[in-house]
Amino acid sequence: MLDQPGERQKRDIAAINFDDFRRQAESDPVGFMLAMQPGGTYDSRQGEYYAATPRGGAGKSCKTSLRPEKMFVGQDFADPTLSWSGPIDIACAAFGISKGQPQDAVKMAAERLGHRVDDGQGQASGSTFKPCQPPEGSRPDFRLGGRDPSLITEYHRPDGCLFCFVARYEARHDGERKLILPWTYGRLAGVTGWHHKMPAGSRPLLGLDELIGQTEERPVLIVEGEKTREAAKRLTAGRFFVTTWSGGCQAIDKTDFRILDGSTVFIWPDADEPGRKAAVKIADIIKAYPPAQVFIVTPPEGVAPGWDLADAESDGWRPEDVIHHIESHSIPYEKECLTTVTANDDAGVPVFGPPVPFDDQSPPPMPPDIPWHSGALQRRRG
Repeated sequence: MLDQPGERQKRDIAAINFDDFRRQAESDPVGFMLAMQPGGTYDSRQGEYYAATPRGGAGKSCKTSLRPEKMFVGQDFADPTLSWSGPIDIACAAFGISKGQPQDAVKMAAERLGHRVDDGQGQASGSTFKPCQPPEGSRPDFRLGGRDPSLITEYHRPDGCLFCFVARYEARHDGERKLILPWTYGRLAGVTGWHHKMPAGSRPLLGLDELIGQTEERPVLIVEGEKTREAAKRLTAGRFFVTTWSGGCQAIDKTDFRILDGSTVFIWPDADEPGRKAAVKIADIIKAYPPAQVFIVTPPEGVAPGWDLADAESDGWRPEDVIHHIESHSIPYEKECLTTVTANDDAGVPVFGPPVPFDDQSPPPMPPDIPWHSGALQRRRG
C-alpha cells in the first residue's frame, strides 16, 4: 500500500535522533556554528562565536558561548527575546522555525551539516544526496515549523518527469523570515524520502511541460522567482510563455536555457542592481543560441528596489498595462551597448532609458517585423 501524503516524511523526520544530533554538534562546536551561522567568527581566547544574525553574517549582534560550562548558550542582542541554550535551539533560530517545532529544524540542519545518521540497519550512511523518482502518488508533507507554504511549484525535466518541488513560506512575524525551499525525493544520510535538496546537474526552467505542449507559438517572458511568474502569467493574459529559474541570481549558471534556442525572449528584471545583472547574464547565455532574439524590459522609474510584476499586480496594473510596457520599454540586447559605464552607473550596471507614461488606450499590436515564435520548438516538432 502506498504511503498517504506526509506519512513517509514523518517517519523520515522521526529517524533523526535528537541525542545523536546533539552529540555530533558537541563533537565539533566551531564547525557546527560555522554551518548554522556562516560568515561568523570564532574568538578562541574567549571561547565565543559571533555573528550578525542567527542566520550568520559578519558582526557581533549574536554571541554564542562554546566554553564547556556554557556550551551553545547565547542570544541575539538585537532581539532580547531571541536566545538559545543548545544546538537544537540554534538550528531553530538559523532556519526561522519555532522552538515548538524542532523536527524540521533538526532535519534541515542535519542535511546542511551532512550528518551521518542511523540507516535503520545499524549502519551509518554517507551524506551524498542521491535523487530518484518518488513512488507513484508520493508528495512531501510541505508543512514546515507550523507554516504552510503560500506557493508550491513543480519543476519538470524535458522528458516530463518530476525534477523537484519548490515551496515558498511567508514570514508570519518579525521573528521569522521568508523561506523558499526545494523538495526532492532521494536518499540522504541513510534516509530515503523528501529532502530540502536540489538534484545535481543542470536545472530546468519552470513550465517546460507547458512550453513543449503548447500548440500556438508565443514569445517567452523570463522573470525572477516563482511568485513573480504566477503574477506575470495573469498579467500577460496568455500572450507570452512565462517562465523562471530556480535558486535566484546565484543559480543562473546551473540552469539549462538551451530549450529557448531560436525563441524570441523578453527578460523583465527586478528593479534593482542584482536583477539587472541577472538579466544581462541570462541574455548573454541565450544569445549563444542563434538565431535567438533577446530583449530586456526596463522597469518603470520611481518604484521600490526589488519591485517586480508581483508588485505590479498588487499596485493595480492591468494586462494591457504590462503588454504596453513590454512593447514600449524593451531594448534589443547587445552586450556592448548594455554594459557601457555611464555617469550614473559607475559600477558598470546596465542603464536603460526612461519609461513612457501609461494611457488608457488599448495596447498596440505586436510589431510585425519581430518573429514571435520558438524556433527550437519548431525544429523539435519537425
